[in-house]
Amino acid sequence: MSAWRAMKPRTFAAVAGCVLVLVGLAPAAAAKESRSLSVQGGVRFVPIGQTALAEAGSARYRGTLDIAPAPKGGLSMVNEIAFEDYLKGIAEVPGRWPAQALKAQAIAARTYVLWELGRGRSPEGRQLGYDICATVACQVYRGLDNESGPSGAAWADAVESTRSVAVTHGGKPILARYHSTSGGRTRNNEDVFTSEGPRPYLTAVDSPYEQASPLFKWSSRFQKSQLEQILAADKEVPLRGQLVDIRFVKHPDGSAKPNEVVITGSSGETTVRAATFSRVVSREAKKRWPDEFPPANPALPGARLPDAVPSSNMSFRIEGDAVVIDGSGWGHGVGMSQYGALGMAEEGIAAEEILKHFYRDTSVEKIAEPDQVRVGISTGAEKIVVQGSDEFRIESFDGKVIVERALGKYTVEPKARGSVSIRLPEGSDSDLVLSDLALSRSSVTQEVNELALTYAVSRPAVVSFEVRKVEGGEVVYSGEEKVVDPGTATAEWPVMRNDGRRPPSGEYALVLTARSPGGTREASVPFTLESAPDPETDGKSSAPLIILAGLGLVIGLAVAVTLIRRS
Repeated sequence: MSAWRAMKPRTFAAVAGCVLVLVGLAPAAAAKESRSLSVQGGVRFVPIGQTALAEAGSARYRGTLDIAPAPKGGLSMVNEIAFEDYLKGIAEVPGRWPAQALKAQAIAARTYVLWELGRGRSPEGRQLGYDICATVACQVYRGLDNESGPSGAAWADAVESTRSVAVTHGGKPILARYHSTSGGRTRNNEDVFTSEGPRPYLTAVDSPYEQASPLFKWSSRFQKSQLEQILAADKEVPLRGQLVDIRFVKHPDGSAKPNEVVITGSSGETTVRAATFSRVVSREAKKRWPDEFPPANPALPGARLPDAVPSSNMSFRIEGDAVVIDGSGWGHGVGMSQYGALGMAEEGIAAEEILKHFYRDTSVEKIAEPDQVRVGISTGAEKIVVQGSDEFRIESFDGKVIVERALGKYTVEPKARGSVSIRLPEGSDSDLVLSDLALSRSSVTQEVNELALTYAVSRPAVVSFEVRKVEGGEVVYSGEEKVVDPGTATAEWPVMRNDGRRPPSGEYALVLTARSPGGTREASVPFTLESAPDPETDGKSSAPLIILAGLGLVIGLAVAVTLIRRS
């Protein structure tokens, strides 16, 4: 909520049939055209104060945003952020989970990024200048939106309470792989990621507390003809002739062999990795029959499975012209099962023990961590529109200031020879003009529950409003600040105090404040409010009268009794 200084009395002026108090209003002026700037290399958006930056229509971020031409075309965007703030933006498990499950996930996520930093950037990371990506290929990162979501505080607490704590083996952060659901037993690293070989801490263990997972067991039903279409068209899972049989082959833990699917056709047999089968069939089924796949998930009424074949742990049943795939789990199955961690936490097991169960022969300890991390948000974008919750600065990569105080939406597009253009918002070079104010009504009767003020600004501005009593200046409501684009906008008051109660009848003013690098403007629009009597207020104000009346009655009776006795 906004905090504002008390207004001094000002002169009233008649405007458009209502009375306004005008404070620093400039005369209406024609909006100026937006202009563009060209910058070699790329641009950096730097928050001023507590400003959060955002890609318009997408997530909000702490820290800076770097935008540059991508090697393969389009633009890339990288978020440079404080290390622990990055962890608060990770969205891998629901924040409503028990504290010990959240702590285990926070430590695993911290450990994973520390391992990534230790091994060095990926080829794409080196090209684009990031340490870790923001997708399921690394860790799902949603920035400030994750932290400020419904359960964001609980997740942020888990990150803060485990600050600098990681899982180590031999004193170094481990490759802390994790997945949603194992189906009852995790897998050895070398059995899934065969090219990496074994890792002593990533070995198969039982995960007996996963039953709460909606993907502990799953099932998908295909027509034979559907599978034949998919398998006949894809070179990764080729079908020889017509489908005759299909079966799953599970290899022992530690065999360094991935689970496989054997596809028998009328003209021969093909063996493929189960993970490849899962990926190809899920992708093609969704593409060809989007209304049918992924199928419904009985464990979550109204929801679908995440994929047609969610894991590489499965079995097959041929029923006439149909093939039923029964499976368990979701994800690669290596390392910590997130639903397994949830079940253990619900059994009262602490985060450290959860981690040591899934990551064998490890320690959980505090270690050094960097101050900052660079997160690859996107690449290949045709254009990126950046805005802030307040003012920010725009710089070139060599530190030259391009816009000292920016506000509003700035559009970045790639140009030839490694440069970018920045299109500034309309009116950003002009003074701020606040005009065309009009209330939806001048008198708010008892049945009305909303009052709207329309207005216009000539350039992007941070706008807020208060509702005050005309007599005495008491603030009964403070609206939140928001950034408004040039043009007409509306401020809406729900006709209540900030505590949710309706103010009493009387004369009020809606005070609108707009500020920008081009100045600050303020206007006050008066109106009359009618409200029903407040039972609480009336009860409290009448209580002394009731007490006095009762006391008078008692005294009167006492006097009467005395007179009767004396007579």
